[in-house]
Amino acid sequence: MIATLLRGPKSFLLNGYLNASFLLCLWFTSSIANAGNFISSITHYTHTQPHPTSFSDTVQFVSIPSKLYTHSEAEFQWKVVEHATYYEVWLNGLKTITTSPSFIWKSINSHPVDIKVRACNQTECGPFLERLQYTPVKRLEIDHSANEKNNNILWENQNFIITATALLENDITFIDVSINDSSWVRLEKNQATFTGNLGPISSGAHIVTYKINGNTSHNEQITVYAKPNKAVTWLSVSGDSSEFDPTISSLSVPENSGVTLHWQPSEQVSTSVYGYYKLLRNGESIGFVRGTPSYLKHKYQDHAMHWELNNVGSEGVKIYSILPCNQIGAEMNMETDCGPAKSVTVYSGLQAGSFYPPTAPVTNVSVSTQDHPFDSVRKTVRASTEEPLYLHFSPHPDIQDRNGFYRILRNGQPYALWYRSLPYLDNRFGGDYIHTEYTLKQEGIHTFAVTVCGFAKKIEASEQSIICGPPSPSVDVSIYSPYPLVEIKYNALTENRNVYDTESFILSAKQTGGADIQSFKARLNDGDWHTMDYSETHQLFTHDFGKLTKGQYKIEFMLNNRLSEVATFNVDQLPITKEIEFVGVSDSIDNTHYGRTSIQLPAGKVAYLNWQHSNEIPHSPPGYYTVGGTSMPNTFVSGTGGQMQFELPISAEKLHTFWIKACKQIGTYRNPSKDCGPQRTIYVDATTTPYITSWSKRFVRVGEPVDLVFEHPDIFECNVFNDNKMIITPQSSSLEIIFYAPIENNHLTLECVDIYGDMVGYSNIMSPPITILPLKTPIIRIKY
Repeated sequence: MIATLLRGPKSFLLNGYLNASFLLCLWFTSSIANAGNFISSITHYTHTQPHPTSFSDTVQFVSIPSKLYTHSEAEFQWKVVEHATYYEVWLNGLKTITTSPSFIWKSINSHPVDIKVRACNQTECGPFLERLQYTPVKRLEIDHSANEKNNNILWENQNFIITATALLENDITFIDVSINDSSWVRLEKNQATFTGNLGPISSGAHIVTYKINGNTSHNEQITVYAKPNKAVTWLSVSGDSSEFDPTISSLSVPENSGVTLHWQPSEQVSTSVYGYYKLLRNGESIGFVRGTPSYLKHKYQDHAMHWELNNVGSEGVKIYSILPCNQIGAEMNMETDCGPAKSVTVYSGLQAGSFYPPTAPVTNVSVSTQDHPFDSVRKTVRASTEEPLYLHFSPHPDIQDRNGFYRILRNGQPYALWYRSLPYLDNRFGGDYIHTEYTLKQEGIHTFAVTVCGFAKKIEASEQSIICGPPSPSVDVSIYSPYPLVEIKYNALTENRNVYDTESFILSAKQTGGADIQSFKARLNDGDWHTMDYSETHQLFTHDFGKLTKGQYKIEFMLNNRLSEVATFNVDQLPITKEIEFVGVSDSIDNTHYGRTSIQLPAGKVAYLNWQHSNEIPHSPPGYYTVGGTSMPNTFVSGTGGQMQFELPISAEKLHTFWIKACKQIGTYRNPSKDCGPQRTIYVDATTTPYITSWSKRFVRVGEPVDLVFEHPDIFECNVFNDNKMIITPQSSSLEIIFYAPIENNHLTLECVDIYGDMVGYSNIMSPPITILPLKTPIIRIKY
């Protein structure tokens, strides 16, 4: 109900029950369009009761209506009072001032009316003449699709439908309606009912004016609702220990404490059951609000909205948002119902001003290369391992205020940090985006995204941690190599140790991607390039560099005429643990006689020491051999591989003992006591004593008995050195011996004594040579 005074030839007064202050507020608000018609006639307005006065002139009515009718004017007139400068009209206890001796009552409701009038001058007022009381008769009831009192809500683009019912017979002939002083529309009459469809109306507040039988009845403000397009005017937050202040938009509170949100109701939100406010925390819905709880109304005593949150939760930055909403569909839907958000920030357990992640991600992420120019909508690109890659994205609007930075994610993992573009990238691509540059060496698909991050500081502590917002939509980059990619393996890698100088260094490689291999070469220590051999069966490239000496090596690879990789490895020296396997002595340079370790030769001749190269000294240097004897100093012989021979001069008539060792130089100088392995020993008998033994056969086969004949009459017993000094005691002039292994020109070395223990001959004696032949393969003939 609205009470309004209108100025004109006569004054108007509309009845109402609101208190004076609220009445004036509504009056100015609802009647602003007609302000020029009534404001100048008002000279005083108050709640105060009249004081006693000596002014004796009373007001005498000359014309009053017998009845009051709603939606109609009724004029009250009285005689002009001499000396009166104005009149007080009291309507239901509310005073209105007028200078005219009349006023017009008009109202749209049927509430009881109590009227009294008195005359006043500048100093005093006279008595009231009489008190007039009415109960207005209701002429008309109006309802429409925007009547929120009946929980009707008019949506944008819906038709505005009015229904009016005349309550008095033959009273109303026609009704005209205008919206915002536009053209008049006459309602269709059907007996006592008047209806009209004024079509769809744009959202917002509108003034509807009614004329009954051609006379203006009243104005009414309606609101057409839509999805709100404005945020609430203000939103603030207070804590358990802080006062309500509408200007506070951020607050630091202890963990798990309570806060209260305060906001100005939106004029775009319906006051019916369809209007509500959506409440979000960090972008996630935590409920909705339709009104302030009564205990909060009592606490704050204002017209703002208030909502209490008992627990803000654990440490973190909490963004609380209020969205004005109108329920447009059958169910609440934030996407279709709600307008822009207004937010406040609560720092739970953190200092105010700590970084808090934005709820909205970084936008317009794109990728480019030299062959694919910058395009803000490009989401995929293919690039080689040799070319730069550029990632572009729009600056986030909140990053400056929050002192944040951008974290680049690659395949979901942190990859790089950026605060801004580099100047040369801005110059190249323009300054409207953040531009970043990378070069990726790993083939495959790489997924990039961007998020906004910053540092959060705890309350009363120097500790801080990084927190980030949601990641942006991702872009994909396919990285390929313009050159062949291979997996290299060699001894050091396959066996997880260094290479030894006794083993061949074999390099192997398998292609794992990239371009086809046209040529593949490798080299050691800047030496000659060696072409790798390819095996179709194993799909491997290999090359055997042979045995290497001790030291550190650099290996390089040339793929398709491009130096692609450099690696290093070590070769260690393996100590010699075995004696030389194949050793023999002969009386001729042309005979090797491997396995013969003793020979009888006259003094003044030359014996020949023969051996095959030891596998334990693959190189010279550092590999070498030491040859020495009882009648010669140690002599160093370089190891050159294959078959080797050394001359042994026989000068004295005696049994000569010689030895040979395989060696590898460990220190700066050769030192046989540290460098060499076990020795092999040979004997050369240079005595003048003729053979004192003989064989019954010159050639025998394995397992065949042969007699060793003793031709010296004084021999009592002999020690045989060839067989661990086995003692032979001849009982007659011969001894039967069986050989179990084939050997050519074998000599037995003998140390013989007579019955008195004196040596027979000057020194050890040797038997004549004997050859042991291998067994023949038997031939079995089967006769049928």
